[in-house]
Amino acid sequence: MVGAAGAANIWWWDNYVDPNNLYFHYAALSAFLKDVQLTDQWTPFTSQAFQYIGDTKPTPIAVHVNGNVASWEKVAANAPATVAIDPDGTVHAPDQLAQLLHGLGGNKDKHNPITFDVNFANAGEFVVNVTGVSGWNGAELTVAIDGKKVLDQPFEDPDGLDKKDTLHQYDKDYRVKLSAGKHKVLVENTGPDWIYASYAFIGCAQSTKPPLRCWGLTRGDSAIAWIQNAGSTWRALANKEPLTPVAATRVGIPVTIDDNTRVVLWDPWTGKELPVPAVEEKGGHKWIVLPAIERDIALKVMPAK
Repeated sequence: MVGAAGAANIWWWDNYVDPNNLYFHYAALSAFLKDVQLTDQWTPFTSQAFQYIGDTKPTPIAVHVNGNVASWEKVAANAPATVAIDPDGTVHAPDQLAQLLHGLGGNKDKHNPITFDVNFANAGEFVVNVTGVSGWNGAELTVAIDGKKVLDQPFEDPDGLDKKDTLHQYDKDYRVKLSAGKHKVLVENTGPDWIYASYAFIGCAQSTKPPLRCWGLTRGDSAIAWIQNAGSTWRALANKEPLTPVAATRVGIPVTIDDNTRVVLWDPWTGKELPVPAVEEKGGHKWIVLPAIERDIALKVMPAK
């Protein structure tokens, strides 16, 4: 749906996909595209034009913050940083945000604690996801909320400097409770060397906008699109976090819909069509009515046969 050459290719076809006969995972996509002519020119689009149907209370959402720079050089990301997050989950981060938390050892000139300046309506959790620790003497993760330390987790290097391989025995989520209101959440590495980390605030922010994401392609009077519950991520599924279905919505997409148009909804997991959706006219635009979405849904807008 983003204009790439095709579906994602799985690297481990030889020792995972093929031995376990997992090719059926492509069947739903194959069925969806059966009547779509992809040899013509299609134009990618994204849509944020979602509206709840009826009165809906603000929805608690998860806010994920990932760094975009992993460096051992003296760059902008390797200095103390502040990330502000609005009550609706909008993130205001520096252009360079570290993936690595440097400690107070040999790279102490690159020590780069991150302060999250937040103001949330809901209580929830702050999560630090660790995906690697230096094999050069380890590290130590600390979290302080409003100046009070609430987490102090040493990551010891069991063999000292005998081996330099990255340590993965500490890879997991480290969670602390966060009450509603204004807080400064300080994340710091006070140990010898570095930590790979990303961050999330679970259930703290809330939004009146449907937490849905849409990518699609248009060509003339046709469109195809994939719509995802923003909470349905690989990490949420891996951690078996409960998914909150998004209540019924309507979506606007950049294609003309008239009496000669066929709109099809599709279940990406089963590869089967769903009941024909209603199309509403509102504000001079045509809107496609979507059911509650737990994980994702796909749609096709095509000339009627």
